[in-house]
Amino acid sequence: MNKKFYKKAGHLSGFLLIGILALNVHAQDSSAGASSSSTSTNTNSSSGFNSGSSTNNAVPIDQGKFSQPRFKLSASLNEGYDDNTQTSKTNRIESGFTDLQANGFADLGNSRTLFTIGVTAGVNMYYSRPGNKFDKLASLTLNLAHKVNEKFTLTLNSYFTYQVEPDYTYQVELNRINGQYFYTGDSISGAYEWTRRFQTVTSYNFVGIVYQDQVSRGNDYYSNTFSNDLRFQLLPTTTIVASYQLSLTNYLYQTGNNTVTNAFFAGFDHSFSPKFTVTLRAGGQMQTQRDTSGAATSPYGEITLNYLYRRSSNVQGFLHYGFAYSNLALGQSDKALRLGITFNHSFTPKLSANLAFFYEHDDFSSANASSAYTEDTFNINTGVRYAVTPKFTLQLSYIRTSLLSDQAALEYDRDVVSIGGTYTF
Repeated sequence: MNKKFYKKAGHLSGFLLIGILALNVHAQDSSAGASSSSTSTNTNSSSGFNSGSSTNNAVPIDQGKFSQPRFKLSASLNEGYDDNTQTSKTNRIESGFTDLQANGFADLGNSRTLFTIGVTAGVNMYYSRPGNKFDKLASLTLNLAHKVNEKFTLTLNSYFTYQVEPDYTYQVELNRINGQYFYTGDSISGAYEWTRRFQTVTSYNFVGIVYQDQVSRGNDYYSNTFSNDLRFQLLPTTTIVASYQLSLTNYLYQTGNNTVTNAFFAGFDHSFSPKFTVTLRAGGQMQTQRDTSGAATSPYGEITLNYLYRRSSNVQGFLHYGFAYSNLALGQSDKALRLGITFNHSFTPKLSANLAFFYEHDDFSSANASSAYTEDTFNINTGVRYAVTPKFTLQLSYIRTSLLSDQAALEYDRDVVSIGGTYTF
């Protein structure tokens, strides 16, 4: 596929998105009558694709209270031990560490707008690690949903972080420590209810990651994704969905891996009860490399669930299969299977615990068979929290990570344990 076609695809998809959003806005201006409203939230994934699902916000827009904004500020201090600070198989370096973080949260919603802001800043100091002993952390989260009228809702979600540790919930970075990196995942969508049962959601997603260390910069990339979802409420508890997505992925240093990916899939959102919801998507992806014109196809599937089985206690899970975009050598592609499940349980108003398990299987294929290999990553993390007072909480956590691979030099295992406290102002 030549460069001219690649550029035309980007321009065409941009015009398509703008046209559909304009059509939605025009329709909401010209339509009459009232219908029930729905807020849609899109989630970025590693492939630049989202499931196309619509998830109701925890706080409905019409329940926001601008007159009583909620603010929260907390600080935490943890002491811990890491038995493999470099995530290395042969050069294992153990160290104790001190982790200091500050967190801020603001809820500024009103009767028509849901608006929340979250900020985190911190530093992790390793006592025995050679070279740079400090890992820095900074993140910003913005969530905005505005009900333009009873039929049209505009949603903006943005997340930015600067950190070192892999984050298995976002599924976008390398599964080992490779220095500090910047990551951002941003989406804007417009949801319009044409009838009480039929809704369209038009979205634009941007995902980008940049590593600070030179050795990891081959994995720097950004992806622009344009999508349109058709949603029909088949039953009061079930909505069927059909989606199309176009993703343009660009690598900053390995331009031979630049791709155009088309995806078609369908599925449903179902509520077994107000406390138990499930989404399912299934379809296919076709990926074309820009410079080599090489093409590959992959099935696409995603399942998510959320079950609130008691007050302050829930289970969340996801299963995803499709193209991924991290840890690629020149000319490679990656089909990844990812599984995650998280339990949050409240034993008493003061005592709570969490347990999370993540698994990822990566199949790195290439025209050169000698460079093809697989990886399996297992991550378990658990923690216990006890509220000594309404403002002061003690916490204990343990994290175990293991990576297995056809290339033995890439394998490692790691254990991290920490104990500390959090004070909420």
